[in-house]
Amino acid sequence: YESPLRYYRIVDEEADIRDLEVGDLNDMESDVPAPFLEHLRSERDRPPGPRGVSAEEFELDPSITAAGGTTMVMATMALDWSEKHGQHGTDHLAQVWATMLESGSLTAKTFAVDPGQILFVTYRPKEAQDIK
Repeated sequence: YESPLRYYRIVDEEADIRDLEVGDLNDMESDVPAPFLEHLRSERDRPPGPRGVSAEEFELDPSITAAGGTTMVMATMALDWSEKHGQHGTDHLAQVWATMLESGSLTAKTFAVDPGQILFVTYRPKEAQDIK
């Protein structure tokens, strides 16, 4: 291995130190590009948004934090129903619910994952509340 450092020569040490100066570490606005400075100021001046979600609210309904994208809801049938109807009954129930949701103008897809468990997937988070 040959070090590339042997090809470099310091011409002006003071100029190099001046160029590498990071500015005042206690001042967030020194030595930053103008676009970042504008972003920093706009974030600081922005009015506070809606209040956050508490841990208890999130525990009750994790989909409450979904602002967009895919939302999933799982329906689990009672154990005796699952034992009685099995995977075939779950598949049939998922098809029936998919038809009912479509009739109600909801765009959720249904998947019978296990006997007695159906997964609903929607791309509109507000629909998750309607599915529940």
